[in-house]
Amino acid sequence: MNKFKALIISDRFFLPRIFEEAVEGLSFWSSVKRRYLEVAWPDADFQRTECICEYIPYPEETLSLVAECEILVTQMGAVDARLLEHAHNLRVVGCLRSGPVNVDVAECTKRRIPLFCVAHRSGPAVAEFTLGLMIAARRGIAYEQSTHRKGRWNQCDYFHFQNSPLILSQERVGLVGFGKVARALVELLRAFRCEIWACDPAVEEQEMRKHGVKKRTLQELLSGCDIVSLHVRLTPSTRGMIGKKEIACMKKEALLINTARGGLVDEKALAHALEEGRIAGAALDTLEDEPWSGVHPLAELPNVVLTPHIAGAAQATAQTGAHEVARLISEYCTGFPSRDSCVNPEVIR
Repeated sequence: MNKFKALIISDRFFLPRIFEEAVEGLSFWSSVKRRYLEVAWPDADFQRTECICEYIPYPEETLSLVAECEILVTQMGAVDARLLEHAHNLRVVGCLRSGPVNVDVAECTKRRIPLFCVAHRSGPAVAEFTLGLMIAARRGIAYEQSTHRKGRWNQCDYFHFQNSPLILSQERVGLVGFGKVARALVELLRAFRCEIWACDPAVEEQEMRKHGVKKRTLQELLSGCDIVSLHVRLTPSTRGMIGKKEIACMKKEALLINTARGGLVDEKALAHALEEGRIAGAALDTLEDEPWSGVHPLAELPNVVLTPHIAGAAQATAQTGAHEVARLISEYCTGFPSRDSCVNPEVIR
């Protein structure tokens, strides 16, 4: 058996012990010599270049260490052209993220190095958090927690019948995008017996029907749902997909939930609509510019719940990512690669 060397760029969420637990029991990894380097995420802020974004720079010693390795594993550490130039023996890269934006995919492909990632690693965590935001926003939990601490008792505001909110079983939930997170959310929403619509041009109506979900166009979903939740990737075509025109289609009683990417929403248009009462509220885990300074038109609005991009922050996220990357690399190196989890499957021979 060939002896492989692996460099694992860990951080303070993806710990070395998490990866060691992941490789335990996988025979391939028993003969792999592993070296760990840590980057300071989440205590260090993300950086961006023209080719990669949301990355943490690697220490200089990474360049000499990667030169000896056939395997590279990372979560938030940068994998850029400079690093790959030094990686003379590199055969495979594994990234624990669902979207490997910190990896120069074009450069990996040019060098015919397959890149594996974990599309579903944070699905259960984000789905739970999304459900929490729906309830917190609709039932006034977040707002009233802050006002209650300031000595205000607003009970009577909620017990006027016309002000009382609906419960989830009375609402229609619309999911924009029907990937792993949306499907995990559907499973949770089953307990609430609410009607669920979804729009996703990449998913057939029959597939949605299997999950008890009705397929609709974006226009139909926006105008017909009480809660609209976003579950799509940020691309040039989806940037700003929820703007002034789309918000105008929504019900006056509707909530907008975003646990995907801030760039999907025109935040100025949303703030204006919320100020004027054209929709009931919003709950956002992510904003266009992160980290934010605390000054934002949405931050002062009582009908907005804001959280600092923490929907995926669960131990299971790191554990699932580590287990999946360990398995995918093991399969690739033993001749049984999974093309579905490979970002650039065309390089797999």
